[in-house]
Amino acid sequence: MPIDLPGLGSEVLHLSKVDVARSQLKTAIQLWFHDGDPVSIHTLAYAAYEIIHFVSKKHNRTKQLIFDTLSVKEEYRRKWADTIKEHANFFKHANNDHNKSIDFNPVLSMMFMMGAAAGLTSIDTGRPGKEEAALALWIALHRPTWAGVKVREALVNRVPVEELAHFQTLPKAQFFDAYMIARQD
Repeated sequence: MPIDLPGLGSEVLHLSKVDVARSQLKTAIQLWFHDGDPVSIHTLAYAAYEIIHFVSKKHNRTKQLIFDTLSVKEEYRRKWADTIKEHANFFKHANNDHNKSIDFNPVLSMMFMMGAAAGLTSIDTGRPGKEEAALALWIALHRPTWAGVKVREALVNRVPVEELAHFQTLPKAQFFDAYMIARQD
């Protein structure tokens, strides 16, 4: 039942888990490109990834993602999952560690944004969202070893070398804004 708070509106959104995850991922990517708060980016990226991981598994996903990567031996997978969840759990909860602090490397958020985007492709075979595509292109240009072979090949085959060189020189926010304008559907 919707809650009516006088003067605040009573719009009700009907959202699926995938809708929520897409929204979280889109916002995390936007914040990342514009050098937003690293804790918020990580919290959103992780939340999106976690939903997409489990929903895509229910859709019989065949591609391995972060939690079930075959790069980690089966006997260490639980420890691996606990370790990579540590920051997100710290950012969300305080019931057992209210007086603690943590060291955090924001590059971990990239892993969850990339994992969420990859998981979405196994749920929805349509074209990736603009934000996801912008992130994939930025990664292919600036961290080519992180990008899949197909992404790198598609980039080289579609974009003239001079344009690639130009896009590599743009600051993240400018790159993102230019990409979003170019992709206006």
